[in-house]
Amino acid sequence: MVIISNKTNHNYLATNKKQQSLNTSVKVFESETVPELIDHRNWNNIKAIADIFPQSTSNFFGFEYRLGNNDAYADFLLCIDSGDAGKKILGDSQYPIKLPTTITQQSQWQQLINFSQVWHQGESPLGNLVHNIWLEFDIQPTVPDLPIPSVFFGLLPPDTQTDINNDMGWVTETALPLLLNRPLTPAVKQQVEQCFATLPADAHVFQIGLMLSRQIDAVRLCIRNIKPQEIVPWLQQMGWVGCIDNLTKLLEELDPFTDRVDLDVDLGDTIYPKIGLECYLTYQPSLQPKWKLLLAYLVELGLCIPEKQDKLLNYPGYLRDRQAKSNGTLKVEQMLGNKKETVFFRGLHHIKLSYQNNQAIEAKAYLYVSRNEIDVREFNAITGANKC
Repeated sequence: MVIISNKTNHNYLATNKKQQSLNTSVKVFESETVPELIDHRNWNNIKAIADIFPQSTSNFFGFEYRLGNNDAYADFLLCIDSGDAGKKILGDSQYPIKLPTTITQQSQWQQLINFSQVWHQGESPLGNLVHNIWLEFDIQPTVPDLPIPSVFFGLLPPDTQTDINNDMGWVTETALPLLLNRPLTPAVKQQVEQCFATLPADAHVFQIGLMLSRQIDAVRLCIRNIKPQEIVPWLQQMGWVGCIDNLTKLLEELDPFTDRVDLDVDLGDTIYPKIGLECYLTYQPSLQPKWKLLLAYLVELGLCIPEKQDKLLNYPGYLRDRQAKSNGTLKVEQMLGNKKETVFFRGLHHIKLSYQNNQAIEAKAYLYVSRNEIDVREFNAITGANKC
């Protein structure tokens, strides 16, 4: 079980007397999610992490869930959008809502805060071109008292290929050194710049990450709008070593089950052999039968156990604030007059395959929860819900 020190909780409460924690939103889904997906012990760990953050930090969080074993546990992720209060909580030292000082004084967290301060200022490419930050927490049977996230920052898509080639120096010169608290090594800098310079037309890097919580000196780049037939040639151009035929076959087999496949690569002194294939579908399972086909395919490959396939397909849905209150599990915002209400939507974001040693070795599902202020009348019209 995660234990956050009493000092941490005391400091948090002292500086955020009127602010509920993000755990207020997270904990309702313990009762809404079957224990076969996430068990009680894992929920305790997730809630302890969520309790660090004020509720206004993020309106979008989720879970990274392994499909190939019987363990009912997931890692925790949260997104801080450029329009969220979380940007100010991290980057504005004068903002009244703050994180616990026992967290912010830790060195990796301070690196994140330094990055966020430049992001918040908005007078640099980092301020203008980064539209979100993702924090990912590895949830193991035990979690450190001072958990350290992996940090990803999202880039706005470039308008032209020229933008990709010529205007990305701020990534290697400013953004990544801020998160690392040191310059990139020349070899890693060269690899990142080569990636930007050689991407196929229309492809772009949409997320850049550093695994601050792990002992790995690498930068992760997540690439969008790269066509399946372009992936292998581009990887070869980057010096990737792997079986071309096996990867080509896997991409061809995934094509009927996906609307888009994004590519994840790790760059160190060279490009790492392990890559990620993020499989996206436009609609949720109730409107898109490809989800069932994709999961069935993963079961055939031995990457997903059948029980998890069924549980995932039943995960999407929504919960109205008034329903949560009636269950006695959540107290969020009061109704905004008679017109707006908080509604929590949950769904499947994407499925990621890890590929190494000439085969797909693991599959993970990414589940999301989104908190939204909805016009009650419009929501009732769409869902057919009765007013009350």
